[in-house]
Amino acid sequence: MTNARWTRVWGPTFMAALAAGCAGSAEEPVAHQKQALSSGLVIAEVYGGGSNSGATYDHDFIVLFNRGNTAQSLNGLSLQYASNTGNFGSNDFALPDVSVPAGSYFLVQLSGGSTGSPLPTPDATGGINMSGSNGKVALVPTASVLSGCGSSSSLCDLSNVIDFVGYGNATQAETAATGALSATTSAQRKDGGCVETDDNSADFVVALPAPKNSASATKSCAAITPDSGADSGDAAVSLDGGATDGGGFDAGGFDAGGFDAGGFDAGGFDAGGFDAGGFDAGGFDAGG
Repeated sequence: MTNARWTRVWGPTFMAALAAGCAGSAEEPVAHQKQALSSGLVIAEVYGGGSNSGATYDHDFIVLFNRGNTAQSLNGLSLQYASNTGNFGSNDFALPDVSVPAGSYFLVQLSGGSTGSPLPTPDATGGINMSGSNGKVALVPTASVLSGCGSSSSLCDLSNVIDFVGYGNATQAETAATGALSATTSAQRKDGGCVETDDNSADFVVALPAPKNSASATKSCAAITPDSGADSGDAAVSLDGGATDGGGFDAGGFDAGGFDAGGFDAGGFDAGGFDAGGFDAGGFDAGG
């Protein structure tokens, strides 16, 4: 039964200490720092093998995807490319003044030739010539060229771009680059473009090219991660070991009745905390 003396004497003191410990514990989750602002528009697919020997398609291409919940304008935005070890420079394309509806794709056809099958009808056409194996692509919120950054000695500030993808042995990526590509493979964002953790190696898979355009079936992303803030701040933190959508406690409070993966599970008051209403092995057991 509950020990009245503990409730009267120790309860308030202990609970105050517990609250302070939860607020300042070194065990609490650390907020995830976003590397690029990609809660709406993202780069969904990159293919640089267009018209290469044995190519699947006759042109390089990039697919954009709107994983957000509202239409996103491309006005003033640009796509920019740099080689695996080089800096960004003149290889850029100013996107047209159109909007991409929520859940829709936008196909940008780039440099190519006559080897391989034609792409589906592109939504825009540019002249960027990408490597079929290793490189870097950025979706930038202005038409101004990223200049003097991208090499290992001069990395770009990713808070100044919307999305960034490094593939193969690229010198820069979001966390880590995807695998190397080929004339018959592309880098594709998982779950139709919905997955976004700011880690190219985890968010993308190398697979047979599958270009989508604005006529393709739409895709609804159930949860948007990271949060949809307009700055480069942190995602909200929950106490169930992950970021919440909108902040606070995930699913309304404590997961499954307590602190899950960061609270009192195998490291809080288990086998040494409250057992059957008291302190077990060092507390007030069964009444003090």
